[in-house]
Amino acid sequence: AEAIRRELQREMPGASYVTITPLTEILGSQMSSWKLGATMFVAFGLLALVLAAVGLYSVIGYNVAQRTHEMGVHVALGAQGRDLVRLVVGEGVTLGVIGIAIGVVIALGAGKWIKPLLFEQSPRDPAIFAIVTVALLVVAVVASWLPARRAARVDPILAMRTE
Repeated sequence: AEAIRRELQREMPGASYVTITPLTEILGSQMSSWKLGATMFVAFGLLALVLAAVGLYSVIGYNVAQRTHEMGVHVALGAQGRDLVRLVVGEGVTLGVIGIAIGVVIALGAGKWIKPLLFEQSPRDPAIFAIVTVALLVVAVVASWLPARRAARVDPILAMRTE
């Protein structure tokens, strides 16, 4: 800042002293509400991601618990643990893909209302949609993998007795 002040002083010989104020200091009060809004968007987005993960985990976990007998029959007929994991994770990913497809359609439709809040960014940016899709698919895989591990360890004798 001192070097800039000296250069400006040299360019403006009539001024007795040139003061320099950083732009962040000048615009700080005006930007604070925008920063708060952006922080809230991120916080609510992360909360939605956690809720999606917990909800998917709960649905898949409940489904696995209800199908214990079926999983036991699969194991009794020779299915390996990885087959059961593939089955359960496949169902979880299918649910995730359906949810992502519905969400993309809603996001594309709601883009016109979000556009005024975005600075030089399109509400239909394909990179953002790709990143969010990949993140949600990872959440779907992890959320369904945990119950799938439990399904893979089903003892067929105990599973047959529960019915």
